[in-house]
Amino acid sequence: YIAIVALTGSKKGIIDLIIGFMIVITFSNEKKGGKTIRVLWAICILFTIMYFLKDVPVFGLVVERFEGMLGKGAKIDFSTMERKKLLLAGFQQFFKTPILGIGVGAAEYISMRVVGYSTYLHSNPVELLATLGLTGFLFYYLSVTKLIRKIFKVIQKDREGLFIFIFLVVGMVNSM
Repeated sequence: YIAIVALTGSKKGIIDLIIGFMIVITFSNEKKGGKTIRVLWAICILFTIMYFLKDVPVFGLVVERFEGMLGKGAKIDFSTMERKKLLLAGFQQFFKTPILGIGVGAAEYISMRVVGYSTYLHSNPVELLATLGLTGFLFYYLSVTKLIRKIFKVIQKDREGLFIFIFLVVGMVNSM
């Protein structure tokens, strides 16, 4: 699975793997206490693996895209520049219409103006703020928060609920 994600060159795919790995490590041990140490060990192991895999050709595209995203060196990749423009335009729209936004589906008009073609704003929170304002943003994320609390209660009673939680968190990260 890791190789497939690497072949896609997806930055979010790698981040999803990292988050899923961290959640599994955090909840996998039944012992109380020591959770912080497990998480720190997981982070160390993960970065060690990433360090050694950075020179493997199949992971080259992912490393290159992360470097472009972070602006390492003098170059920032086109995808990252375009996303930054869309995010900035989304925030600017939010500040113009903060309460109710500009309306559902109107993000494509922002993107047409900014990048010249119809697309989403590449960030669910920013798109919600721009199109539905603070009202829609709060309604959406309060609903998600309520769902996370319910799932967390299930996890405490039944470890199989952990996988539901992982999918939910990964899905939320993908939408950001």
